[in-house]
Amino acid sequence: MIWKKSGNLIMIRFEDGEKFFEKLKEVIKETKIGGSIIVSCVGQLKDVEIAYYSKEERKYYTKILKEVFEVLNMSGNISFYDNEIVIHAHVTLGNKNFSCIGGHLNEAIVNSTLELFLIETPVKLEKIVDKNTGLKILNFKSQ
Repeated sequence: MIWKKSGNLIMIRFEDGEKFFEKLKEVIKETKIGGSIIVSCVGQLKDVEIAYYSKEERKYYTKILKEVFEVLNMSGNISFYDNEIVIHAHVTLGNKNFSCIGGHLNEAIVNSTLELFLIETPVKLEKIVDKNTGLKILNFKSQ
């Protein structure tokens, strides 16, 4: 992985076989940013775990996909909960049959390469647990 920060823009190129979340957390720690928005992501992922949240059941349903996908879209943000990095990313993925699937991204390995662009936020993004849903949500009250 290589990365560069210019102003509030962070550009990252992941390499084949790298664990997406592990490497992204390394960049967040090195840059010491307090939060960011995922602006753009292109490349390929494999061994992907995606999830869908059911508010009624207060749980995530997960699916592990052992094929290679093109990243068609990724959006989300990077924040903190109890000073731990929280990467909240949603993806739309396309396979070799030109079918799409998407959801909350839990795990993934880079296949070939992946290019990610982040915009640093001017304030630290922090999360709290929402009593109604059980989800960790952004908290703007303390800022």
